[in-house]
Amino acid sequence: EFSVDVAKDLPPIHGDPSQYQQIVFNLMVNARDAISDTGHIHLRATKAHGEGGNNRVGVLLEIEDDGCGMTEDVVERIFEPFYSTKEQGEGYGLGLAVVYGIVESHGGYVHVDSTPGEGTTVRVWFPPSDVTHPPRAVEVDTPEAPLASGGLVLVCDDEELVRKVVRDSLRRLDIEVLESERGELALETLADRGGDIDLLILDLVMPGLGGAETLRKVREEYPHLPVLIASGYGVESLDPGTVNESTVTFLQKPFLPSVLQRRVSELLRKETVPE
Repeated sequence: EFSVDVAKDLPPIHGDPSQYQQIVFNLMVNARDAISDTGHIHLRATKAHGEGGNNRVGVLLEIEDDGCGMTEDVVERIFEPFYSTKEQGEGYGLGLAVVYGIVESHGGYVHVDSTPGEGTTVRVWFPPSDVTHPPRAVEVDTPEAPLASGGLVLVCDDEELVRKVVRDSLRRLDIEVLESERGELALETLADRGGDIDLLILDLVMPGLGGAETLRKVREEYPHLPVLIASGYGVESLDPGTVNESTVTFLQKPFLPSVLQRRVSELLRKETVPE
């Protein structure tokens, strides 16, 4: 069972809507996975003061489940990247690390209360927006640009699950997908079919040749090839300004297939625009 209780008088919060969606998505998936057979998930959003000396009234998001729960030592580690209590191949341990990073970057905080055998409650607080939005006189309908159709994309990621998500998502757009699990193999594929490949999707953390070094070598040989860096980490390991290039963008893991499709479409359209 799933229930929602959202207060009507919530203050506005400022930030990236797609990242807020990732927070809810990741927390809901974890709550679902904690329920082995049948159970209840409750999503609640209310007004709440910040912690300590923070008297601002922000938004408190709570996602509560009555699943298996966690021990105290597990709770202490759940925000570590690549830490997971799931079986091998069932997850790559980035969901809660991503949640923590997004919440922190938006000036909020996240707490987890859990009891083995009784369930878990995750509480996320966001500060109110300092941005004032003037009322709009006219609402204009601006539909999103259509998704791309066709093309050839190379995805380089050591996680089979990530490659499968990319492969299945892009094939729905009639996009052909080539795969490599290491940077060295990606460079070999580019050497064979570099002139045919329209986009490289690149992980940052991989065994062997990492993403940053792979990107540097790609830039030497293929300076105009669009690159989408998909990573659960930030871009601090890259050369300053690299992601600000017109042909290099960043996508935070984990991502929804629809978000991937939209980002790839934007890059492929940009590539086809004549200079």
